Amino acid sequence: MFSRSGEQFVQSSVKQSIRHASKRTPPRADKRIPVQLLKDFPNVGVRGEVVKVLPSVMRNYLHMNNGATYLTKTKGPRIPIVDRSVFLEQQEKIKQEKAELLREQRRKELEAQAQRESEENNEAALSLEELSGLFDNIKRGRKSKSKKTAIKLDGAEVVEAETEETFANSVESTVDISYTSFDVTEAIPARYNVYLSENIILPITKSFLIGQFYDVSGLELQESALTLTSQEEGAVETEEVIAPGTYTLSISVPNERDPVERTLVVQ
Repeated sequence: MFSRSGEQFVQSSVKQSIRHASKRTPPRADKRIPVQLLKDFPNVGVRGEVVKVLPSVMRNYLHMNNGATYLTKTKGPRIPIVDRSVFLEQQEKIKQEKAELLREQRRKELEAQAQRESEENNEAALSLEELSGLFDNIKRGRKSKSKKTAIKLDGAEVVEAETEETFANSVESTVDISYTSFDVTEAIPARYNVYLSENIILPITKSFLIGQFYDVSGLELQESALTLTSQEEGAVETEEVIAPGTYTLSISVPNERDPVERTLVVQ
């Protein structure tokens, strides 16, 4: 009797786990309703597309301001139905056509600009040829002597002194390039360095310096306006730089007495 009561005590003290079968939760019914969009809504759809949304979305967002319409068994779509994939393809095609149109327009603009630049260059070249011819006429005109002719008009003597030489001088004055000392000081620094390299070699001529000044500042000078003097050989004037060193560059200015002096260092 004692042993049976002991077994009952042990069995009652052990916890028994009981497994209960869980019931399967039935799937929730889809509460979304079909509607047709009458406007484009980002992240929802495009105009004419049929989508399914929650009633609250339709009521609080899409249906406002006539943005969408309900679809029921008795009420069909109000506007032609649009397939989103077809719509996106059409939009992509339109986008590509616009991009192609812009590229074509840009290409035509570049061609027109190149044509204008080519015509301007041709006109500039023609102008240089004309100027060359004028200078030739000037040289020939200076060799000829001035001739004066006198005529009588209504009893008064009129002296006509217009000759080739005076015409040449007038042409020369019109094509002469003018600049001031201020332009020179602004364009050329007080110490101008020229570094010799594979592309820049001796001798350094006046025409080379004129080209350098024009490339840097756009200042147009003439070779006759430049005077080079070596500072290392007792102020000896030279026509070109044949050795590295320090030189004084004097630039004469039209209608001004004193030239502008700059230090030229060739190294």
